[in-house]
Amino acid sequence: MLLRCAATEAVPAGDLAAGTVAVGVDWSPATLGAAAIVAERPDGLVSDFRGYSYDDRGLGITLARLQKEGQFLHRKAARLRRLAETAPPRVRAELEAKIAVLDGHRLAIGAKRGKINRELAFHFARQIADYAAAAEATVIAVEDLTTLEARGRGRRNNNRAAQSARRRAADALTHTAARVGVVVVSVPARGSSARCPGCNEPLTRPGGYHTAWCEACKVGGNRDHVAAVNLATRALSGRSRAVRTRSGSVEIRTAVHAPVRKCRDKTGPTPRRPRHRRVRRSVPAATPPKGVTESRSCPAPEASVWDTVEPATSHDGVVGNREKRGSSPPATSVAGSIRFT
Repeated sequence: MLLRCAATEAVPAGDLAAGTVAVGVDWSPATLGAAAIVAERPDGLVSDFRGYSYDDRGLGITLARLQKEGQFLHRKAARLRRLAETAPPRVRAELEAKIAVLDGHRLAIGAKRGKINRELAFHFARQIADYAAAAEATVIAVEDLTTLEARGRGRRNNNRAAQSARRRAADALTHTAARVGVVVVSVPARGSSARCPGCNEPLTRPGGYHTAWCEACKVGGNRDHVAAVNLATRALSGRSRAVRTRSGSVEIRTAVHAPVRKCRDKTGPTPRRPRHRRVRRSVPAATPPKGVTESRSCPAPEASVWDTVEPATSHDGVVGNREKRGSSPPATSVAGSIRFT
């Protein structure tokens, strides 16, 4: 029996106009999202450019694999349908049976993708909401998914960037952030990872696609973190232009640039990272083969000054050793051994 009931919960209302700290969230093909914090001070906007990259625990790769498998099943079923149109009745029946099996597999893959999407979306939303609450932020700026274009990065990266998990993650983030009094704002995504947050000039890629650097401002780092700083800046500088849509979401449709300088003060919290315990697995001792005597090593005795001195022989014939040594004759003085003539 399945019971469904509606529940209401009182949450604090977020104030977008009074926000002085914003968290920018950038969607990325490498990970689901990366976040960075920008704070507003009397002397302008500042950021430490230390972002937080979300760890999806391998779920993103699983989604890409399932999507690729579902597309393969769809193409195969479409080919069999084209063959069944002109096939004899007996062959057509066999093809239709195969098509039914392929459709069943494709529906099972779709259901599995839906479960993983939901798990990934709410786990991501919980992490970002906790990150914003620890930084005392009142605004979370996300990229407008309608302006997000995935092209020019290869078939595999374009496929990963076009996952439906980002839409689910945006909805889950809006729902989760509202419980802690944080407003989620959609801002334009164009040029967020290509422009410098300080001088708004094009960034260079000294280390490849995933790095960004500005020679004039001497700021840079991870490409996704720099883009998150730009998104948070657009949310703080365009607060007066925010509009609320019919669905209840808040949007900023015009990107306004404001210079952001790098500060040495830490403006964001340190995200908690899961630590893996080291497990020591004892290796079983090797069993010697039959008929082979196992040699055991004996430790060498400790070195001592007695090892270089021959034991003295006593008058009663007992040889001295380390445990029991005979009495040695009295030493003769040097002065007494000298003969005067």
